[in-house]
Amino acid sequence: RQLRNTPADGTEAEKILAYNRANREVAVLCNHQRSVSKGFQGQMTRIEDRLLAVRYQRKLLKDHLLEIAPALKKKHPILSEKEPLVTAKWIKEHLLANCELDREKARKKFERDNEKHKEAGEPLEPEDKLAEQLAAIDEREASIKKGTFVDEPPIAKNATTDKILDKIEKLSQRIGNIEVDKIEKDENKTTALSTSKINYIDPRISMAWCKKYDVPIEKIFNKTLREKFTWALDVDSEWTF
Repeated sequence: RQLRNTPADGTEAEKILAYNRANREVAVLCNHQRSVSKGFQGQMTRIEDRLLAVRYQRKLLKDHLLEIAPALKKKHPILSEKEPLVTAKWIKEHLLANCELDREKARKKFERDNEKHKEAGEPLEPEDKLAEQLAAIDEREASIKKGTFVDEPPIAKNATTDKILDKIEKLSQRIGNIEVDKIEKDENKTTALSTSKINYIDPRISMAWCKKYDVPIEKIFNKTLREKFTWALDVDSEWTF
């Protein structure tokens, strides 16, 4: 009955959220709950960071598009909408954090490349190469701290306005999916969904739901479970328990 709340015209992520909400009702009914894990808050923080990072990318594209084609503002109101929580302070912290990540990536790549060269008996990369990369990152970091750094939008410089709009739409879809993921993570913090899905719910219900709402079965059952429930895979979308 809970599966009837699935939005027929929703995104795949929204449909899966509805499925998991129905699943959670089963888990609660069967009293299969758990305490909040120690790492829960860290997981939520990482999701929030990922969400803001994508919002920031969308902001860069919107600002760029308004700069090169301001007339589009009337036709596409989203271009004027502010990105929640993407403040100047957050942007600065985000850019500085990226500098540190880029340093670590540069060092690890340098080490990996030299390991490969060493195994192949080839000359090693010179230390000057890494030093030059790190110096460029240091220069970027200094510019960020001074407030003079200008970030580039995540798209080719010669991209058409249609391509930029398409990229903005794709980022909006990603944002929607991350927001659903955030809601789902929070709502399920005290519920063991996998247990109820595997042990309490007839898999034919899940299979029929997938077919009815056009959701790939692998989004619900992994390969091991699909092999375990082969007997349930042939039901049609109208099958009922």
